Amino acid sequence: MVKAIRVHELGGPEVLKWEDVEIGEPKEGEIRVRNKVIGLNFIDVYFRKGVYKAAVIPFTPVCIFHCKAIASMVGLFEVNPTFRLLHFTCKDSRRLTLPLQYLSQRRNIRFSLSSSSTLKSSRELVLVRAVNTEATATQASKMVKAIRVHELGGPEVLKWEDVEIGEPKEGEIRVRNKAIGLNFIDVYFRKGVYKVAVIPFTPGMEAVGEVIAVGPGLTGRKVGDIVAYAGQPMGSYAEEQILPADKVVPVPPSVDPIIAASIMLKGMTAQFLVRRCFKVEPGHNVLVHAAAGGVGSLLCQWANALGEEAVGEVIAVGPGLTGRKVGDIVAYAGQPMGSYAEEQILPADRVVPVPPSVDPLIAASIMLKGMTAQYLVRRCFKVEPGHNVLVHAAAGGVGSLLCQWANALGATVIGTVSTKEKAAQAKEDGCHHVILYKEEDFVARVNEITSGKGVDVVYDSVGKDTFQVTDATLFTLPFA
Repeated sequence: MVKAIRVHELGGPEVLKWEDVEIGEPKEGEIRVRNKVIGLNFIDVYFRKGVYKAAVIPFTPVCIFHCKAIASMVGLFEVNPTFRLLHFTCKDSRRLTLPLQYLSQRRNIRFSLSSSSTLKSSRELVLVRAVNTEATATQASKMVKAIRVHELGGPEVLKWEDVEIGEPKEGEIRVRNKAIGLNFIDVYFRKGVYKVAVIPFTPGMEAVGEVIAVGPGLTGRKVGDIVAYAGQPMGSYAEEQILPADKVVPVPPSVDPIIAASIMLKGMTAQFLVRRCFKVEPGHNVLVHAAAGGVGSLLCQWANALGEEAVGEVIAVGPGLTGRKVGDIVAYAGQPMGSYAEEQILPADRVVPVPPSVDPLIAASIMLKGMTAQYLVRRCFKVEPGHNVLVHAAAGGVGSLLCQWANALGATVIGTVSTKEKAAQAKEDGCHHVILYKEEDFVARVNEITSGKGVDVVYDSVGKDTFQVTDATLFTLPFA
């Protein structure tokens, strides 16, 4: 037995239970890992809350505890052979979904189907009886502690309980966690924002641990390996966990398990976004909301990895070039990337001179932000004298430039900030009206400032917390 965080019902953090679970021994292609660090992610919260569906509840996915949970159930199952899924309708009308491969690999579960297991139609209803054939004494010897969720809700639903996880089978490993990652998605699952299929369950989407057992015939992973994993299967809020061996990656000795566990899911998300969802190339302008957050900070580093802006001294010019000379101090941003270097070859028409009165540190840090602000006030929406302009995050890098620029163009500038210190900065940068959005209703204040007319344009670099309500501040064009 090992300890795991388990979810028995969908809800907030209070449904997480620390329990003993049985995870078994790894089979062919698997390893058993003792976690050092786990990563916590939003997706964990989504499963805990039921926004995303887990196969069964309670869950730490892909562990024999699931079989115990469904043991001796008799009900109507809907089989989808295309996706190899088994959908079970409980007596209380709840729906459970299990992969057929998962069921067939569980040695301690026997299934009896009322019709042929060779399905000819795309969907067929069959009667299934699940029978747990493993002895209770064997189960009791494989218990660990886990945080379990028996009902959706706040942190109070998290319970530290014993759960059964069994031994790894073919292609699996058993891992003893050293560190787990905590993510917003864990909260979403606990609260029910994201759905899990069954409750109780063990949340957690990433961790680092030590392999303590491997499945029969497995190569490539061995007892003692330190590995990291993220995503599916969920269930890292536990002392130990059974995992598919091909879902873990080795953690180099130079990497702290706590760092590795906290960055896996975020790193996978960032990689998907910049290389697969939209392949970021040199010259692209990239806007990252919540840029100081977990994923946001990685996105910023990744997108800027080759460098996009710098200030330097011209040390050589091409044949016949006029307008630039050796010794000029110039700034550049965007294409070509590559400013993370001592020197760089650049197209002469891509640089601008830096006046002697401007500190190179200031110039280098402001180029991309200035280009962004210029695009917003001159091309995205052309700010004119008399316009009312609302700038969220008015004391930020782009926000402070927007305030100065819009003010210089003759607009009335309204800015929102989170602290009094930032309010002072926004005032200095040209905001005529500054709203502390944590202390007052910015929609009401904007309408008051504009005498109910609203603003002509909103520049929002915050996103989720402001986007939906910001519409209420905009000026509505009259119908013709």
